[in-house]
Amino acid sequence: MRTGAVHRREQTLAWTDVGTVDSRQPWAFVPWRLRAMTLSQAGDERTKVSLWAADDALHHDVTASIHRTVHAAQRAVSDGHTEAVGDAKTEDLLLYRARIGQLLLASVVYGQFALIGGGAAMAFSEWLQTFSVDKVIAGWIRLTPAAWAFVLIGVIGTLGVLLTVFRYANFEVRRAGDGRLVISYGLLSTHVRSVSPQATIGVVLQRNIVETALGRVRLSLLTTDSAAQAGTNLVLPSLPRRSVERLLHEAFGEDPSTPLLTADRGFRAVGTGVAVLASISAAAVLAGWTTSGWGWSPALILAAGGFAIALVWPASRVLCSRLHANPESDRVALLISHLVQRQTILSAGAVHVIATTRFLSHPLLVCLSYYAGMPRTFRAPLFSVREVDALSTRMVRGVPPPRTRRRP
Repeated sequence: MRTGAVHRREQTLAWTDVGTVDSRQPWAFVPWRLRAMTLSQAGDERTKVSLWAADDALHHDVTASIHRTVHAAQRAVSDGHTEAVGDAKTEDLLLYRARIGQLLLASVVYGQFALIGGGAAMAFSEWLQTFSVDKVIAGWIRLTPAAWAFVLIGVIGTLGVLLTVFRYANFEVRRAGDGRLVISYGLLSTHVRSVSPQATIGVVLQRNIVETALGRVRLSLLTTDSAAQAGTNLVLPSLPRRSVERLLHEAFGEDPSTPLLTADRGFRAVGTGVAVLASISAAAVLAGWTTSGWGWSPALILAAGGFAIALVWPASRVLCSRLHANPESDRVALLISHLVQRQTILSAGAVHVIATTRFLSHPLLVCLSYYAGMPRTFRAPLFSVREVDALSTRMVRGVPPPRTRRRP
């Protein structure tokens, strides 16, 4: 792709390196039947190729090229050569379609309604103040400040829920005939995300305290271009555990017997979250009480409490982490049971570095590094030495002999 009139720029990306394709069609693009397409290889913005105004013909050509490449990779023979394949394609499979009630519940559970509704309310309030309409409304409707506060909370909640549902309407997850996972949503402005099997390195199961009490779980993809921001790879909103188990098995062939789904029924996890929250709060209160006894100013006391939270928070996450690597499977499970329960089911082939720390032959900590949009590291004090050694042995066996060196 070549762009620029004065400052010329040329980007070259092989079709085999395209892991995900995002196709967005804002409402202003609909009359001209245009789309903004982004072809991604990794999480870095420099590795992405953006087509800001792709018409139907270009969109079809890009989609067909990626389909042929993915289909050819799946038909590769054992000696590394690729067979010529045609346009044969099996029927698409609908994995999930969200209902309005599920979107409403997901908006409340995520707390997203407050963010979206708050932004919309602030923008509307600024518009009223710009044209002095707020004074006219205040003259017509005479309410106390407390009543206005309740009205504002109601407006924020209503706008947030409606805009969330409006944004994620027609939420569908399909598995294409070539194995790609296609996520689409939107009413006026639509968004379609296509993820190739080569770019998918795992899945993420997550639930907060509210979802834990309700027995619901979120499911997201973990891909080679997973950025730091949340929501780009969301596959399923908050659903019952049984539904997530079924979709895990149908879409990814995963074993649904995961600790986040079957180990506890919610009460233990809620208790863990409450204990962690109480510990963090106690550390902040203790730091504030100690510094207040030293005669510090209120600002310094608050700073001491914040510093204590900044120290205790990451330490508590590490202490609440566990690594499970089944030697008989090709998966590694990374579980964090904190204020938010999060379990990452990672492909063993995506693990790059394994490091263990021991004291007098006693295992203390394991660090596992992988790449998902950026280098990521998982640290856990709870793990099985036998499982970690088996995973390390598998990694060593996967390295060609000429690249292996041993020194006395």
